Amino acid sequence: MEGVERLLMTHRIQAKSLDLTVIVESCGDLVQGVSQAGLVAEPSDNGDGTVLRKVFDSQPVTDVTNRFMRLRVGVISSN
Repeated sequence: MEGVERLLMTHRIQAKSLDLTVIVESCGDLVQGVSQAGLVAEPSDNGDGTVLRKVFDSQPVTDVTNRFMRLRVGVISSN
């Protein structure tokens, strides 16, 4: 990742949120399907029961003209 510019999405989540799924997706336009962004940095502990996660787009900024990222959060059913 060093020396290559990429889109970055950060999000904060409870450290012990076992009932959540968090997926960062990226795409080249809002019409085509999205794929899961691929480069995940080690989460950093905020010291307040939350962690900060950083996810980088799999495509370098210089290789594409348009890129979009979104965060998809789901709740795992306990049924």
